[in-house]
Amino acid sequence: MAPEKSIPESEQHDRLRGRLAELYYAVIRTTTPTDQFVEGFFRTRPQIAMKGRMFLAAALYSLLRRRPQLLMLREWAERQSGAPSLMEAIAGTPPLEEAALATYLWLVKDLGAESRKAEALTLTAMDHAAEQGVATKEELDALSATVGDFARRVAKDPALSHAPRAIQLAAEFSIAPELLQRWTAERGEAAAVALAKAFHQPAPLDVRVNRHRKSREDVLQHMREHRLEVSPGAYSDDCIRFVKKASLKDLPAMKEGWCEIHEQASQLVSLAVAPEPGWKILDACAGAGGKTIHLASLMGGKGVVYAHDTDPARLKPLEQRIPRNQLTNVRIAWPGTAAMFAPYDAVLIDAPCLGLGRLRREPTLQWRGPMDARIAETTAQQRECLALYAPLVKPGGILVYATCSFEPEETTGMMAELQRSFPDFAPDWLPFQNEKIRASQSADRSSLTMLPSTHNTDGFFIARMRRKEK
Repeated sequence: MAPEKSIPESEQHDRLRGRLAELYYAVIRTTTPTDQFVEGFFRTRPQIAMKGRMFLAAALYSLLRRRPQLLMLREWAERQSGAPSLMEAIAGTPPLEEAALATYLWLVKDLGAESRKAEALTLTAMDHAAEQGVATKEELDALSATVGDFARRVAKDPALSHAPRAIQLAAEFSIAPELLQRWTAERGEAAAVALAKAFHQPAPLDVRVNRHRKSREDVLQHMREHRLEVSPGAYSDDCIRFVKKASLKDLPAMKEGWCEIHEQASQLVSLAVAPEPGWKILDACAGAGGKTIHLASLMGGKGVVYAHDTDPARLKPLEQRIPRNQLTNVRIAWPGTAAMFAPYDAVLIDAPCLGLGRLRREPTLQWRGPMDARIAETTAQQRECLALYAPLVKPGGILVYATCSFEPEETTGMMAELQRSFPDFAPDWLPFQNEKIRASQSADRSSLTMLPSTHNTDGFFIARMRRKEK
């Protein structure tokens, strides 16, 4: 628990905390990605000032990261055995009740409020949230007893001392017990706990410099002139990391297309391709085109990068990004057209996956459904991607496979399947010279696993294969 602090008490702060409860209540009831939902929430509430928006966004992610802890405290506090899974606990907890308890736990754990004060501030916040239509008076009246009962349970046994060790650890680091159990079996308890602790922290802010426009040194100097606290990325030569987060909306470097927000481990995916000027490349699962832009920039505007995705809506933002980045070597290959431009010197498959490497940025990923079913779904999609796009690599060409996940079925297991299905592909050395990541590469240096617990990046798996010459 954080040391007790002076908690601001005023009508303005009460309303802001009410907005937070309202936002949390809405987010846990939607399947829309959190960042997109929050953007829409603010767009329909222009009366919330920028400072308030920044507070609400940061606080919301704190609440979401604590969700597993909250539900375990609620479900296990008076149980001796047989507590439900996280998914069952979510299904059994009314959203309004959860919003109130999440607000209380945030006040106590993150802000260091004394329990009784946290109770009072929580109920006041819920009164203000009710003004936005999230609750009736009768429902608000019932919340008082609910919050009070929860506060007494947490005070009585905050560490769930009677629960199994796995539940205690999962609650302490607010990670789904199913995930912690899985990671412990794969990596051992110490590594699993280190991962859980890392995912409980806020994610850093990284940008990628477009090297065809400006050097990293020039952009660093520009940002420092604007009094931003930045440093060079430790692993990517194109990365700038913000020591202290800041709003980049009005920064000239962003407006002019000198750099883009792009997480550092994700930048390594494009660097793993090591594209040469004049190459023809397929970015098979391009989405909004961040890696497409990076590849085109690495090629100095020469050659061509085809951005392809099975969903045309995902490619739409790229149409606006191309001119802003002043690139002439990007083409959009709409769904079903990737084979028309084959063969390629290199194919990048940034495959659909569980996305667990992004838990710091999207905590909701850990409660999207049972793991077995989700892995079966994503690995089926990954096998389909390999079957569709691996044959498009020319003899002697490169295939880079990446996932923002580190689960064996989606990573090393999928590379083994590739070699069984396509024996003319063999592991190829990754072109990284950075000693800081050398220890995280496989023995043959053909794959790399980045972890938040080791590198303070998102979790990512990257593998490079080369198709044999005929």
